[in-house]
Amino acid sequence: MQILSALAELLAPTAHAAFWDKYAQVFPIRDASISDIAGRFQTTFFTLIGGGAVLGIFYGALKLAMSMGEDEGRQNAKNAVIAAVFGIILAIIGPPFIRQIAAIVSGL
Repeated sequence: MQILSALAELLAPTAHAAFWDKYAQVFPIRDASISDIAGRFQTTFFTLIGGGAVLGIFYGALKLAMSMGEDEGRQNAKNAVIAAVFGIILAIIGPPFIRQIAAIVSGL
Protein backbone atom coordinates (compact mmCIF):
# COMPACT_ATOMS: atom_id res chain seq x y z
CA MET A 1 0.00 0.00 0.00
CA GLN A 2 2.89 2.34 0.74
CA ILE A 3 4.33 1.70 -2.70
CA LEU A 4 1.01 2.58 -4.30
CA SER A 5 0.78 5.74 -2.20
CA ALA A 6 4.31 6.78 -3.15
CA LEU A 7 3.58 6.12 -6.81
CA ALA A 8 0.43 8.24 -6.59
CA GLU A 9 2.43 11.10 -5.06
CA LEU A 10 4.93 10.92 -7.91
CA LEU A 11 2.29 10.87 -10.61
CA ALA A 12 -0.03 13.43 -9.04
CA PRO A 13 1.87 15.68 -6.62
CA THR A 14 -1.02 18.13 -6.34
CA ALA A 15 -4.69 17.66 -5.71
CA HIS A 16 -5.69 19.27 -9.02
CA ALA A 17 -8.38 21.29 -7.27
CA ALA A 18 -9.08 23.39 -10.36
CA PHE A 19 -9.98 20.28 -12.34
CA TRP A 20 -12.34 19.01 -9.66
CA ASP A 21 -14.00 22.43 -9.36
CA LYS A 22 -14.76 22.39 -13.09
CA TYR A 23 -16.05 18.83 -12.76
CA ALA A 24 -18.25 19.77 -9.81
CA GLN A 25 -19.81 22.62 -11.81
CA VAL A 26 -20.81 20.22 -14.58
CA PHE A 27 -21.75 17.33 -12.28
CA PRO A 28 -22.69 18.84 -8.91
CA ILE A 29 -22.13 16.12 -6.32
CA ARG A 30 -20.89 18.11 -3.32
CA ASP A 31 -24.25 18.02 -1.56
CA ALA A 32 -25.39 14.74 -3.07
CA SER A 33 -25.98 11.70 -0.94
CA ILE A 34 -24.77 8.22 -1.76
CA SER A 35 -28.20 7.32 -3.09
CA ASP A 36 -28.14 10.34 -5.43
CA ILE A 37 -24.76 9.33 -6.79
CA ALA A 38 -25.88 5.70 -7.14
CA GLY A 39 -29.00 6.87 -8.98
CA ARG A 40 -26.91 8.88 -11.43
CA PHE A 41 -24.64 5.90 -11.97
CA GLN A 42 -27.65 3.65 -12.52
CA THR A 43 -29.15 6.03 -15.06
CA THR A 44 -25.89 6.29 -16.97
CA PHE A 45 -25.28 2.53 -16.82
CA PHE A 46 -28.69 1.51 -18.13
CA THR A 47 -28.64 4.24 -20.77
CA LEU A 48 -25.36 2.86 -22.09
CA ILE A 49 -26.79 -0.67 -22.06
CA GLY A 50 -29.82 0.47 -24.04
CA GLY A 51 -27.69 2.38 -26.54
CA GLY A 52 -25.39 -0.59 -26.98
CA ALA A 53 -28.39 -2.83 -27.53
CA VAL A 54 -29.74 -0.57 -30.26
CA LEU A 55 -26.33 -0.61 -31.91
CA GLY A 56 -26.36 -4.40 -31.57
CA ILE A 57 -29.62 -4.58 -33.50
CA PHE A 58 -28.10 -2.48 -36.29
CA TYR A 59 -25.03 -4.72 -36.25
CA GLY A 60 -27.19 -7.84 -36.51
CA ALA A 61 -29.19 -6.36 -39.36
CA LEU A 62 -26.03 -5.42 -41.23
CA LYS A 63 -24.58 -8.86 -40.60
CA LEU A 64 -27.80 -10.45 -41.91
CA ALA A 65 -27.67 -8.33 -45.06
CA MET A 66 -24.04 -9.25 -45.63
CA SER A 67 -24.57 -12.99 -45.04
CA MET A 68 -26.05 -13.35 -48.54
CA GLY A 69 -28.09 -16.40 -47.61
CA GLU A 70 -25.40 -18.36 -45.78
CA ASP A 71 -26.90 -20.34 -42.94
CA GLU A 72 -23.99 -19.66 -40.56
CA GLY A 73 -24.07 -15.92 -41.25
CA ARG A 74 -27.84 -15.80 -40.75
CA GLN A 75 -27.53 -17.67 -37.46
CA ASN A 76 -24.79 -15.31 -36.23
CA ALA A 77 -26.92 -12.30 -37.15
CA LYS A 78 -29.93 -13.82 -35.40
CA ASN A 79 -27.87 -14.42 -32.24
CA ALA A 80 -26.64 -10.81 -32.29
CA VAL A 81 -30.19 -9.47 -32.58
CA ILE A 82 -31.45 -11.77 -29.82
CA ALA A 83 -28.65 -10.60 -27.50
CA ALA A 84 -29.49 -6.99 -28.34
CA VAL A 85 -33.16 -7.55 -27.55
CA PHE A 86 -32.17 -8.97 -24.16
CA GLY A 87 -30.07 -5.83 -23.65
CA ILE A 88 -33.06 -3.62 -24.38
CA ILE A 89 -35.20 -5.65 -21.98
CA LEU A 90 -32.49 -5.26 -19.32
CA ALA A 91 -32.34 -1.50 -19.94
CA ILE A 92 -36.11 -1.23 -19.53
CA ILE A 93 -36.57 -3.55 -16.56
CA GLY A 94 -33.33 -2.77 -14.72
CA PRO A 95 -34.05 0.68 -13.21
CA PRO A 96 -37.41 -0.23 -11.61
CA PHE A 97 -35.87 -3.46 -10.29
CA ILE A 98 -32.99 -1.54 -8.70
CA ARG A 99 -35.41 1.02 -7.21
CA GLN A 100 -37.49 -1.80 -5.71
CA ILE A 101 -34.43 -3.40 -4.14
CA ALA A 102 -33.32 0.00 -2.81
CA ALA A 103 -36.77 0.51 -1.24
CA ILE A 104 -36.60 -2.91 0.40
CA VAL A 105 -33.08 -2.33 1.72
CA SER A 106 -33.84 1.16 3.02
CA GLY A 107 -36.93 -0.22 4.81
CA LEU A 108 -34.87 -2.69 6.84
